[in-house]
Amino acid sequence: MKRLIVGGFPCSATAWEAIFPPCHEQQIIPFSDIFSSYDSSFTSLIKCCHKIIQDFEPTSIILHDISVILGLLSLIRLQKQDYPITPKIILFNGAFRGFNVFKAPHPFKIQFISFEKMSSIVSSQGGEIDPYFHSQYKKIRKLYRQIIFGSIIAMLQEILSPKVKKQIDLKNKILILASNNDAYIPYGCLERIRDEFAHTKIEPVNYGHFPYSSLDRSSIYRRVIDFENTP
Repeated sequence: MKRLIVGGFPCSATAWEAIFPPCHEQQIIPFSDIFSSYDSSFTSLIKCCHKIIQDFEPTSIILHDISVILGLLSLIRLQKQDYPITPKIILFNGAFRGFNVFKAPHPFKIQFISFEKMSSIVSSQGGEIDPYFHSQYKKIRKLYRQIIFGSIIAMLQEILSPKVKKQIDLKNKILILASNNDAYIPYGCLERIRDEFAHTKIEPVNYGHFPYSSLDRSSIYRRVIDFENTP
């Protein structure tokens, strides 16, 4: 099993080792590795994630936070290119469509609080800060402004021009380990992913926002292993 873990903001790679100890056929990609390619366009992040997946060719991919949308869009692009990568997909809390910045206002809040304040809040919730982001905080704010605008535009489009979207089939199973006590991602975002992607199921596992902060990390690990080993 070649496992690729793509973390979210602002987590370090070592934080994930609390659940997934280092092993030969496992690669942990912190969001800082993807964000280093950021050129003021969201597309640059997708392209970077796309290349990471293409190069590693995982049979199992784990996505969290902003990397949920980056990873899913990358897998959709690879499928359109007929690239033979169909990993099993494990999602921790994140969003694809339907992210409402008025219900999840942290993209607004980050515009007004310092890096030190943000770090303090994240640490109090069990998150581990990647120090790389201290020097990149202005660019992080810019990225989150893009997320704000994108969220508002998408909500307006759904109101003014609602469309029935065809379910997306990535040709393999998707497991969502969904936390219902997340301060950042509403549970409805995970339910919407379940509804929009074929072969998808949700299992509730409360860990706040940061899976590695859970007191029951061994249970999370077992669920992932069991899912990876299913036919």
